[in-house]
Amino acid sequence: MIKICSLSSGSCGNSLYIEAGDTKILVDAGLSPKYINSCLKTLSSDIKSLTAILITHEHSDHIYGISALTKLVQTPIYANALTIDAAQDTFYPANLRVFPIQRFFNIGSFDILAFSTSHDSKSSVGFCFYHGRQKICVATDLGIITTEVIEALANFDLLLLEANYSDKLLLDGNYPAFVKKRIQGKYGHLSNSDAASLLTRTVSGHRQQVILGHLSADHNNPLLAKNTVSEQLKRSGIDSLDILVAPRKQLSEIVTFT
Repeated sequence: MIKICSLSSGSCGNSLYIEAGDTKILVDAGLSPKYINSCLKTLSSDIKSLTAILITHEHSDHIYGISALTKLVQTPIYANALTIDAAQDTFYPANLRVFPIQRFFNIGSFDILAFSTSHDSKSSVGFCFYHGRQKICVATDLGIITTEVIEALANFDLLLLEANYSDKLLLDGNYPAFVKKRIQGKYGHLSNSDAASLLTRTVSGHRQQVILGHLSADHNNPLLAKNTVSEQLKRSGIDSLDILVAPRKQLSEIVTFT
């Protein structure tokens, strides 16, 4: 059985748990070890039983807990070379492993493909996890929709996808103009509408699940994100997606595959 659960999603900190048998993986650790361990215990796991921690990029909401975690456990931490270079102080003296981009690597029960995303970091990535016939993907901090992203996400079974902001709430908000421009720009984040647009290009017709994540606390909310994406998909004639929303600093619904 595969078990997937978001521990937290947003600028407050990001971490996703994926389990298949004895293989237990965290994608990002942007929260304190205490919080992460508390969540894992709720999921009948703990930080000492983790097989690996994978890092998407070096921003603090994705690696905040790494330094403290490495003092508690020797779990291998996987990142690409440029991300390691950008956050040397945070990762030292972690048990580091370098993964390739656009080439499969293996951790326990999973074959994994990392793909590049457009974001204002050294080398941000998303991941696709393959286990048997199942494909679980993680795609946040996307900036823009690229051909590489579309191809990577094709035929997913479960996708954690960024839906960071509502265009209207962001434009009407009190952020400085340069910050709004950064968020909406090539190296920023996907809006609710952008997320729906990406989904229209990656649905396959079989029953799929998407977890909308990395929602802004100021310029989005779970109901708005879900409704915007659902309505846009319906206008495109798509009704084969089950849509969940990952909350901030709370466990999401647990998704399982048998």
